[in-house]
Amino acid sequence: MLQNRASSATRVSSKPHLYLQADGKQQKSGNSFWGRRSHVSAFSGLLSLSFVIATSLFVLFLCVCLEHFDGSLRQGLYELLAHSSPTTLLRRYVPEISYGHVVAYTTWIVFQALLYSLLPGKTVCGPPTPGGNTLPYRMNGLLSWGITVGAVFLAACIGGAEVVASLAQNWAAVLAAANVYGLAVPALAVAKGHIWPTFKNDRRFSGSIFHDYMVGVELNPRLGQHWDLKMFQVGRLGMNSWVVIDLSFMAQQYLRYGSISNSIIIVIILHALYVIDFFINEDWQVPLIPRADRTEF
Repeated sequence: MLQNRASSATRVSSKPHLYLQADGKQQKSGNSFWGRRSHVSAFSGLLSLSFVIATSLFVLFLCVCLEHFDGSLRQGLYELLAHSSPTTLLRRYVPEISYGHVVAYTTWIVFQALLYSLLPGKTVCGPPTPGGNTLPYRMNGLLSWGITVGAVFLAACIGGAEVVASLAQNWAAVLAAANVYGLAVPALAVAKGHIWPTFKNDRRFSGSIFHDYMVGVELNPRLGQHWDLKMFQVGRLGMNSWVVIDLSFMAQQYLRYGSISNSIIIVIILHALYVIDFFINEDWQVPLIPRADRTEF
């Protein structure tokens, strides 16, 4: 039965689900009651746009403080308020993204996408979505993590610590490239929800393109049968990046000081334990994938 359910993402039932109010009375059927508001005002849409812009600029500000002011937020604010305008600060300190940075980060995304797509693993079905669709997930996260970490050690054996430390040495530009990617994916997800939805009954439109960008349109946008965009962003790019970043900064510390501190070793071990535990129990995570939160900014 499980194999039949996993063979394709199918409707659980042709009948719409029923929802109960707190007093036990039945509400109207369908998926109109899941998720956030279905209609927002123009003012709320502008607030959503402001939130997206503010958080993006805040990430850039933190990056500038870490790179140029030894992590001091106070000194960064002083520079912003006393000596320059926000636009001047950004032009002076925001890292430039070169062609090499774009190629490197794109290669990382493609590498993780290939691992997510091609590695074997058991198939686990998630709970029904509000629209009544049951989605299969391939559990190959632990294997992808092992190959990713193995690739880092292989790079260290071939090119030395300098190759591994290259991420830490260019972290500001790579972080900027990652944020550009993070801004582009929700836009593509919104466009996909309008033009090519995975399941039409698992969408929610707010009436504001800015609000849709912030909170998402589709619940589980997919490319093909198993390629789940939400799972890929969280369970592959995010999780597999964690220890890789740690190892890169450990290599950078070794190159700079000739030794590795106990604190960074402890951090790497704890991060590794967290990620390994996540992947070992990955099939437990599937029911916990938000069923009311769409793929969003």
